[in-house]
Amino acid sequence: MNTLRALFMTALIATALVACDKKEEPKEDETENTEKEKEKEKEKENAGVYIGLLSVDQNNGSFFELDNVQTIIEQTADDTVTITMKDVKFSPGMPISLAEMIIAGVLLSETAEGVSLSGDGIVPIAMGGPFVKYTITNLRGTIIGNTLKFSMKCGEFPLSYLGTK
Repeated sequence: MNTLRALFMTALIATALVACDKKEEPKEDETENTEKEKEKEKEKENAGVYIGLLSVDQNNGSFFELDNVQTIIEQTADDTVTITMKDVKFSPGMPISLAEMIIAGVLLSETAEGVSLSGDGIVPIAMGGPFVKYTITNLRGTIIGNTLKFSMKCGEFPLSYLGTK
């Protein structure tokens, strides 16, 4: 009887050791988490602070240019981005700079080179409220590497921006 018990215990221990040595495949949740982590890393690459040149067509044959404009790209939970332009003026006649102009709900899509940005009919927020007169239309842009480039119409004024991280 002791021999049978010893044999049974040896078989049980061997089975336990083999089971411990077996590598587990990642569970579906773990694979999803890894994919989400990769997406967050990609979002961090695109998000950030860019410094660049803003050029605004004054619709009279002249352009107003403002250098060193700080533009912040922030990823939102719904796969869009918010573009925030800091201390910005759009014409030499503006008496003050806007502390910030916020363009929310800009669509983001991946391309082979980086990402593209697009939006239409977006009412910007500035000075604490909506600026319906300056609704953003035809917003088109890209983020490739450390370069942000976009153009749009802000009300009736076409403008472009080119900045780097």
